Amino acid sequence: MMDYDQNPFIVIWELTRACQLNCLHCRAEAQYHRDPHELTFQEGKKLIDDIFAMNHPLLVFTGGDPLMRPDLFALAEYAIEKGAGRRAKNTKIIGTSFIKKLSLSGKEQSLKNV
Repeated sequence: MMDYDQNPFIVIWELTRACQLNCLHCRAEAQYHRDPHELTFQEGKKLIDDIFAMNHPLLVFTGGDPLMRPDLFALAEYAIEKGAGRRAKNTKIIGTSFIKKLSLSGKEQSLKNV
């Protein structure tokens, strides 16, 4: 049994504040451009390593709009290699091509646009 006082059940990573939308209800304080202080790709990989060293919690990429980050698929692929599952939710630009691209990598698992 996991000890959630030692390791989290879920980690939610706000990849970017960038978003094409600016919804009033969004707590991400979205903006049209990426913040220059976002983690780099290499810093993101290190964060994923650190996260999965904590007994493989559920990892959620959120934002803003994660699809506004050009290295999203590379980060997702890296997380999948570490054992992350795959689900897709959101955004103004999600569609069939996104679902197909994300489903090409990693282990077989259901992938839904929810």
